[in-house]
Amino acid sequence: MASWAALGTAQNVDVLNPAEQKPQPLQQPGGLPSVADQASASEAGAYREMDLLRRDGFAGAQAASVMVRVFDKKGETAEGLESSDFELTVNGTRRSFRLHPPGPGTVRVPPIVLLIFPPNQPLVHHLGAQQAIRYFSELPTEQLSWKVGTFDADKKFTPFTDSRTQLLATLQAIDQAKEPFEFTQPGLPQGQRWASGWLMLANEAIGVMERYPGPKVVLAMNPAADWSFGENDPMIAQDGPETLIGAAAQVGAHIYVDDASGPTVIVPGGDASAQSSRWGVKPSSTLQMDPAQVAALNNYAYRSSQMMQSAANTQGGFANSLNELAGQIHRNLDGNYWLDFDLNAADRDIGFPSVAVKLARPDLRVAIEGVVPIGLESTAAAAGVADKLAQLLTAATAARAHSPDFRLFLRADSFPLRGGTSPDLPLSGAVQWTGKGAAPDAVHVIVTVEDATFSKLVLERDFAVKWSGRHFTWEHDGHLGPGKYLWRAGVYDQEDRMLAVSERSLIVPFPHETDFAASSLVMGPGCETNSTTSGLLRRGDQLRHGENGMDTPTIDPMRAESCRVHLDATDRFRSTDTLRAFVRIYPAGRLVNRPPEDWTAAYALRTQDGRVEQQNDLRFTLDSGSGYVALVQWPLDAASIQPGDHTLEVVIRGPGIHGDLKLKRQFSVVAQ
Repeated sequence: MASWAALGTAQNVDVLNPAEQKPQPLQQPGGLPSVADQASASEAGAYREMDLLRRDGFAGAQAASVMVRVFDKKGETAEGLESSDFELTVNGTRRSFRLHPPGPGTVRVPPIVLLIFPPNQPLVHHLGAQQAIRYFSELPTEQLSWKVGTFDADKKFTPFTDSRTQLLATLQAIDQAKEPFEFTQPGLPQGQRWASGWLMLANEAIGVMERYPGPKVVLAMNPAADWSFGENDPMIAQDGPETLIGAAAQVGAHIYVDDASGPTVIVPGGDASAQSSRWGVKPSSTLQMDPAQVAALNNYAYRSSQMMQSAANTQGGFANSLNELAGQIHRNLDGNYWLDFDLNAADRDIGFPSVAVKLARPDLRVAIEGVVPIGLESTAAAAGVADKLAQLLTAATAARAHSPDFRLFLRADSFPLRGGTSPDLPLSGAVQWTGKGAAPDAVHVIVTVEDATFSKLVLERDFAVKWSGRHFTWEHDGHLGPGKYLWRAGVYDQEDRMLAVSERSLIVPFPHETDFAASSLVMGPGCETNSTTSGLLRRGDQLRHGENGMDTPTIDPMRAESCRVHLDATDRFRSTDTLRAFVRIYPAGRLVNRPPEDWTAAYALRTQDGRVEQQNDLRFTLDSGSGYVALVQWPLDAASIQPGDHTLEVVIRGPGIHGDLKLKRQFSVVAQ
């Protein structure tokens, strides 16, 4: 089973349904005006939620710009194109646009470049690091024109930076690091010998680039494919740039290959010839070559062909020198065209637009490098509120602010990613009043999700709630691509003081195809049959705009059969609730045609000392085309279920599962 999110522990409280509250004007916080202050009086009610990031900026922008790269069949950047050569479609409709051809001042977003160093090639590892150190140290300015990150042979990933000093320090450490040997996973077929732990983590590092709005480059400091490594030993991994094509295609990255060594070390060429004495290798001084040399050169020719094909398949480049390769990258990416178009009300409501670009000339090809908002309309007051709240939350989290009057709970459920790189990752939270005396009439909550790699907020929401005095819960779809994130929430008062904070780490790995995967164990105390009226997740009857301009249905991940389970982050239920729990499985590959009844889910409700209170063995059923599901529903007022701490566990059995797959969650039942 693939684990799609590494999550912290979570806890839980009662659900407040805002729709049940009578609309009343919200109490406004003091200090800077809150986001709720900016709403009109007619919009004020019992519940108010604002997206402070304004959906990646597009909801508050006047226009947007599409960055495209145009190239011919040889991969050369096309010049001299005019507006009549392009056709732009935005959110399914053809649009007029303003064309900005390549030239000074048109580079609005710098490229992001990931330097990848291969395993099992000590010589190439050293040569690649030396080439990178030499190239970047000779650049004239401290601030680089690229944002550069590294992924080393020892699986270490460093965040992207435009600081030359910081990058050179990282490259020096890479050059001096002891490179471990990487072995293939035992039991894999011959055709999959290259699959290794290094490769899986390299794919995840590439997946982190997905959220970046500009051009993406994978710069592979490629192995020389020395015949002595891998070819004669089935246990040694061979991870060339061709194994990175799938991940690069998922995020829209170009692979550029620096074949740092030239021909193999038996017959050194390129930088390897200058370093041959260091390694005790001398070039051949005669025209006669023994069979080993012939085999090595043939292998090099084969590998060179693979490298060049990998670059061609991703519109990248190939060279024996990083200086030459950097020139290719600059020529290709600095020569982008920009298509500016105006955003209408429907575009702002959608948020990040779905765009497509076609060319009138059949001899040219086009690749979309990024889409960015321009001309933001956000007011200075709103921006100041958002910045201040985010800074207060970060500082309070570092200081471990704690209030005896409030408790915060955060939980993320996960569902395997079966295509693309944006998984369903429902995030839920809850605020509970635990203080003595009367609770405040209103509660104010800020929630942020920060991309730890880019140090950039990808979600920032502010809640203002006229509540019943004890509980408030919320939920979101994380819309998070592969990467590492810090998820924070804070309760603040009318003077903008943070009273209580909570923080969780989220890890979304790059998707790996498997024959079998399962969701987390989802549970809640409530259920709705009408999925359009609860929560803030995408509903199953809503439509999503696809890349081809067509609308496609989305699936609400919290709906199981006819029940839409309420998310509840506190894991604390009342004895009058009915426990709803489900797990979803996703057979694929050789298992995709097996009927759902081939898998079973054995549910058991246990007391803290392990005694079974309830159990139910179910067979999986088809679930709206999004996998197979097994849903259990138990009233918690049964005589066998006593108030206190409990554990719900489910054991999944069936094809593709070695042994038993067991999932657990702890919760408590409170007498009502």
